[in-house]
Amino acid sequence: MDDLLKKFLEFEKEEKLFELKYKDIPYWQALREHVYMWIFEKETSLHWTDMYSAQSWVVLRKRVTVLLKNLFHDIINYHRIKPGDLLYMDRINERKVDDKILNPYFDFWEFGEICAVRRCTINRYSGKYPCAEVGTSVPDAISALGHIWNKATYKIRWKYANGEIKKLDEISEKINKKFGIVISGERLFENVLENVKYHRVYGKYYNKLLNKVRPKAIMLLCAYDELFYPLCATAKKNHIPVIELQHGLITEHRSYCYGDTSSVGKELPDYLFTYGEFWNKNINMPDCVKVIAVGNPFLENRKDRFNEKCPDDKKIVFYSEPAVGKALQKIILDFLEQNKEYMVYFKMHPMEMDTAWEKKYNLLLNHPNVEMVTGDREIYELLAMARHHVVVQSTVIYEALAFNVKRYIFHLNDRLMPFVQPLIDSGWACIFESVEEFEHLLKNYPDSAGTLEISQLWRPNAKDEGHEALRKIMYGDKS
Repeated sequence: MDDLLKKFLEFEKEEKLFELKYKDIPYWQALREHVYMWIFEKETSLHWTDMYSAQSWVVLRKRVTVLLKNLFHDIINYHRIKPGDLLYMDRINERKVDDKILNPYFDFWEFGEICAVRRCTINRYSGKYPCAEVGTSVPDAISALGHIWNKATYKIRWKYANGEIKKLDEISEKINKKFGIVISGERLFENVLENVKYHRVYGKYYNKLLNKVRPKAIMLLCAYDELFYPLCATAKKNHIPVIELQHGLITEHRSYCYGDTSSVGKELPDYLFTYGEFWNKNINMPDCVKVIAVGNPFLENRKDRFNEKCPDDKKIVFYSEPAVGKALQKIILDFLEQNKEYMVYFKMHPMEMDTAWEKKYNLLLNHPNVEMVTGDREIYELLAMARHHVVVQSTVIYEALAFNVKRYIFHLNDRLMPFVQPLIDSGWACIFESVEEFEHLLKNYPDSAGTLEISQLWRPNAKDEGHEALRKIMYGDKS
């Protein structure tokens, strides 16, 4: 385990931070996401908040417009939604797959074959959500007003929250001493107030929604989303099991690694469905979460779909993220100066699409040997058409094992390596730090197969495995 993450896990266990509550609501589960990322960004000098984001007033106007449109839709559909066996909760993840608008993380499981599925999308001022029956624009609107209220009354609340101030100041001092980063108690208190607001606003809405749908189980994506903590808490009170679907890298991820594995202060799903046994061995979840390897039906489907394509030896795909994109741009431009026979595809992360990426990547945008991959173009199509694939840290490097391609990891920062180190250690990927090393690997890529079993990464027959696991959760052994 990375020493920084290990140090953080030991710290929160020693300080018993999961026992902290405000207004009778545990809050460290939500705070740890922010705190660890502040520490991590300080250690790496990499920032996942893009500096080229659109102007705030433009974003605000768009959000308000979309929210007003969604309100009418959600109020009507909330009263129309029928009871169902499985309630699927997610932010907007729909995309075009084979000319259909689908959610690739959920739809390929085809759970509708074994139970009645109902779907709710966490709007949060987002646009259309064609796959969902209802959204959360009502609590979104109330939450937005609550945010304004929190800002307006913050100083008053801070003044009279004497007990909490003392605790948060002490925590801040210990964080500063342990990790060398200045985080004020006031900053922590802002997040605590937001956490309380989410529990009261969304918790109330979730309770009403669960009473209408009466599901036997809830399924969601990204359980460490701040809006899902009140969902897990509400579901537990209603004795409804919650299942999280793995959607990306979880190795060495602070949200899937705990030093304190008790159930105290944890608002988490009851189950985690992973892609395979490999992932189960590389996480450490609290005892209240049962981890089950079921596979990835979307990967299986797309592998069959693109199986006949022959990867081109002169095509390279670089997979970006907000914090690493500029470094990748430099590597690409330096490489193409001496290797004009190659065509490079720059696959942007979804988080980058709402930013002014044309400005950030203007040199790539105007390069004749570079194609910017945006929108609905599939990663699996890229894996099938290009021989070479480069990441800093991404699930796609693990998915690439299912295709006849060559895998490369750009060593940008030591703190990012634990996410992908197992592939390097097992011989399934090669690492480089410079253009010269990358050029050498292109010509001298090792022929030997890796030692890690692919079936451990991607459990076969995912759809059947998922159906069986869900039946047991919803119906026991009576299926």
